[in-house]
Amino acid sequence: MSRFSLKKLERSRCNMPLAVYNGTRFLFSTASTAASGWKWVAKLLSSWKLMWRFGIFSLLRLKGLSKRSCAPNFLRLYRALRDGATYVHPRELLSTLGHGCLCLTQRPADQWLVREMGIPGPLVQELAEPGMRCNYGGQSCSALHALVGLVSIVGGISSKCFSVIGGNSQVAECSMASAEPRIIRGLGRVIRKNRSSTLYEPAFEVGYFATRPKEGSASSAAEASRGTESADTEGLFMEAFHIVVVAHPLEHSSLTFEDCRP
Repeated sequence: MSRFSLKKLERSRCNMPLAVYNGTRFLFSTASTAASGWKWVAKLLSSWKLMWRFGIFSLLRLKGLSKRSCAPNFLRLYRALRDGATYVHPRELLSTLGHGCLCLTQRPADQWLVREMGIPGPLVQELAEPGMRCNYGGQSCSALHALVGLVSIVGGISSKCFSVIGGNSQVAECSMASAEPRIIRGLGRVIRKNRSSTLYEPAFEVGYFATRPKEGSASSAAEASRGTESADTEGLFMEAFHIVVVAHPLEHSSLTFEDCRP
């Protein structure tokens, strides 16, 4: 963000209170900066209302979940991926995140939070569960396992989240523009391993049909997404690459692999 001069969108600028609704009535809501006039007054009033309803020690216990030994260590995973680690089964990935992460996937989130972490039931139902429902398709604590619940809390209500003014997508868009890539518009057909390549030479050859999409043509975009060859294809091209990443469901793909590992 600092490299591309992007600015934070502070949540306090929205002047929107946080409220919990149980389907019949609002159980509680925080103070609005628009109504209170001063941000620090609204923040103080909101903190008091949260502590009055749930208790300060319960809130601190919920916020402290990120410091528990069972919390996933994403920095360890990022370092392993940077060093070239790959995982055949989710169990291996979970073991890199932490030894307790695999155990958390074997128990419901509500039981783990209430019985083992000592979080009061009303706090879980009124504050933690709404965030999980929002993030995971309306599923409740009893339907989600404890690792999902922990990640939802650590990355949500107990973290300092913020947005980027103008949209978070600018981070990826500016990074892509800064890399100055050469964009190839085409339909991939074959990926071939180059056995004669040395260490620093391209190891793969990709055959693709170059396309010329018509501007504003919805049909050509649909054909490209389905992988069909339209009248705008220019013929099959073969080009060498060091790394090839396939980000497409192979069961619906027209790609063929030659001399590649299964």
